[in-house]
Amino acid sequence: MFRRVVIRVAALVLTLCVAPMAAWAAAPESGDVSPQARALSANNCDGGGSFRGSGDNHLSNGTLTAGFCRYPAGGVGTVNIQYHKTRGAALTVQFAWEWVDTRGANPTGRQYDNGSFSIGGGQTRTFQWRYASPGNQSPSGNAPCTRGVLISGSDTFSTRIVC
Repeated sequence: MFRRVVIRVAALVLTLCVAPMAAWAAAPESGDVSPQARALSANNCDGGGSFRGSGDNHLSNGTLTAGFCRYPAGGVGTVNIQYHKTRGAALTVQFAWEWVDTRGANPTGRQYDNGSFSIGGGQTRTFQWRYASPGNQSPSGNAPCTRGVLISGSDTFSTRIVC
């Protein structure tokens, strides 16, 4: 009788310990983000403001996406930027965002992330800026729109504008 109880307890312990570990091992890495998750992360306004819109740029080796949240007075409250590098050698890049006019020209007030970082094929990196109300205001009345920026050496890539 005692032996049967010990065997059942051991089986229960193995089930409780091994099953979650198997599920954990099969879970995707944080760099594997589904298209739905990428779309949802752009409109995250937990840093302040209401979602204004998002822009993206499908590059040859990945996708750059930026989402913008604005306060009622027009200042930016939250900016979410993400680069999902689908393939290719590792690059050293930096995120930024900037104010632009309605044609995407005359960039002003560029804001940079915390510094450059390396990203390789199959990886996804994100960054979020947060500004308290009234938010980051356009330095020029002629630049009411925003866009995300990815800098790689002397090359600069930007998302479509969000007005």
